This record gives sequence, structure tokens and C-alpha cells, in this order.
Amino acid sequence: MRPLCCLVGIAAALIALTSGLSAGDAKKSLEGDWDIVSMSMGGRPAPAKVLDAVFIRATATTLVPALKLENKEETTGKLEYKITGPKDIVLTQRSKIVTKGSDVVQEKLTTKLGIFEFNGDTLKLSWSEPDFAKKDGGAKESPAARPANFDGGDGIFSAVLKRRAGK
Repeated sequence: MRPLCCLVGIAAALIALTSGLSAGDAKKSLEGDWDIVSMSMGGRPAPAKVLDAVFIRATATTLVPALKLENKEETTGKLEYKITGPKDIVLTQRSKIVTKGSDVVQEKLTTKLGIFEFNGDTLKLSWSEPDFAKKDGGAKESPAARPANFDGGDGIFSAVLKRRAGK
């Protein structure tokens, strides 16, 4: 009986060591300020001046793009996130829609399925952008499938981020 208990303990330890970060550890690892090393949408890379002008501030529940201005920072929106697996992330974007000629404001929620990967102070992110897939030259809704890798492509946002020193 004792050898069986030891084997079960070793198996549990191996599973824990190979399963990646727990959701709580991943959230703690995400928190902080991140410079954008590279970024693409729909397979098209962002210009260097955009990468130099924006950084990402991550909290325990949000990713907030911020502009680097001369003496201040200005946020440009936010994505709420939830880590759902060792490499899986679900992002929610809230948008306000105002109907022309009306004072009615509606809130639209867009869910984006994504993946993430840590490597030291580098974070890779990739997620589906269901409203912005480009096909035949026009915007077309893409399936909200989770990306399989970080290569980007049609309807996929991808970024490589580097943790800011001291954050």
C-alpha cells in the first residue's frame, strides 16, 4: 500500500510541475506594465511608431492600452480577462453604441478567445477578433475560434510584450 501512495504522490507532483502556471499565478505574473515589442492584426504588423507610443498596463482583471505622452499617460480603453487554462485566456471588450439621432446608449460585449505564454519577462498574447476578419477586401465576421499559435493571421490579434523594468 505504501509504494502505491508514493507513486500517487509522485504522479501528482509531476502533473503539478508540468501543467504550467495556475490561474492565480498567471494573473500575478500578468500584472504590471508591458512594452509592446511586436504586434499584428490580421497578419499586418503595426508600425514602429505605434509600438513606441503605446504600452499595456495589466491588473488582476484587465488589460489597459495606454499612450505614452510627454509628461503623462492616457488610457485608451480596456479588455477584461479571465484565465481559463494553463495557456487559455478569455477577453471581454465592452463598447458603447449610440444610435444616430438618439440618446439611447447600448452596451455591446465582445468575447475574444485567446492564448498566452510566459517566457521570463516576455509575454506572448494572441486572440480572435470576431468583428475584424478580412476576406475579399471587406470586413467579415470570423469564427471566434481560439488561435492555435502566435503566428497571427486573418481575424487574429497577436502581440509580444516585454515587462517594463521595475514593474
